Order: sequence, then C-alpha cells, then structure tokens
Amino acid sequence: KRDGTMVQIMEKGGLYFKAMQKSGEPDDEQLELLGGAVLGLGWSSERDRFIFRFAVNVSQRKRKQPTGEDVTLETIHMLEGARLSKRICLSVVNSIFDPIGFLTPLTIILKVTLRRMFSKEFNLDWDDELDRELHKQWVDLLRMFVGVVLEFDRSIMPITATGRAVLAAFWDGSDEAF
Repeated sequence: KRDGTMVQIMEKGGLYFKAMQKSGEPDDEQLELLGGAVLGLGWSSERDRFIFRFAVNVSQRKRKQPTGEDVTLETIHMLEGARLSKRICLSVVNSIFDPIGFLTPLTIILKVTLRRMFSKEFNLDWDDELDRELHKQWVDLLRMFVGVVLEFDRSIMPITATGRAVLAAFWDGSDEAF
C-alpha cells in the first residue's frame, strides 16, 4: 500500500494512484504498471527521458485498425510494393503521438506532403492509389521513420543552471507549414 502526503490528498478526492515512479529511480514494475509510458509518452524514469518510437504501418485498415504488422528495418523493402492512399498516409501521420511538439521538425515534413496530396493538383479520393511520383515521395519519407527511436530529456533546465530562465522562440512564417 502506498502512503504519504500526495496519496492521502488524492484519496480525499476519490482519486487513487495506479503507480508512483520518481525520476532517477530504476525502470521497474511501477513503470510497467503504467505500460512504460506516462500520459501516452514513453518514459525512462532512470534516465528521466521521454522516448519516441516511430511505428509505420501501411497495411489496409479494417474498422480503423491496421490489418498488418508495422514495417521494421527487416521488412522495409515492403514499402516499395505497398498500396498507398490518402487514407493510409493520413493514418500514418496521425499515428504519431507528440502532444509536446518534440517531433515537429520531423512531422512537419509529413504534414506538408500530406497537405499537398489533398490539393486539387492530385484530385484523389480517399482510397485511390497514389501515382508513381507521389508513391515514391511517400516511400522515401516513410523510410526515414522506420525503426527510429528518439529520446529527449524531460527537464529543459540543466541541473547546473543558475539565475532566471530565458525562453527563446523561433518560428517560420512559411505558407507551407503554419
């Protein structure tokens, strides 16, 4: 049984912890109870880092679920013969869960390409197969993501930092990526 101030406060509100894991503690059964993720993001408590594993699945969908396995480094050659459509490409792009925006420099490439595919230039229905040029472009993009695992520190402030934090923001005024 867990105890402590936080547990007592939460229980008074009728909320109960499924598991508690602190940063710096070894990844153990507490993190397993959370499915290895916190708020849907992969997390290593021992290293205090978020972990993103890209899943590329270009199989047909049945009731919104893929009918085949994710593409791996061993099966990457299957992308060449995959039947890609607007529906499949949109599904792959939307399957990348990144609520904080760490992956935006990568996902923006997919989103701009997706936006182009929805233009009148291509005039595609949801399940129309992509033409050769567009298919090659998507296969090349998807190859970049197969098997990729990225990690980011959870804390953006170094332990040795002193003084006030300063936030510097940069953005692109592009019409392509807004």
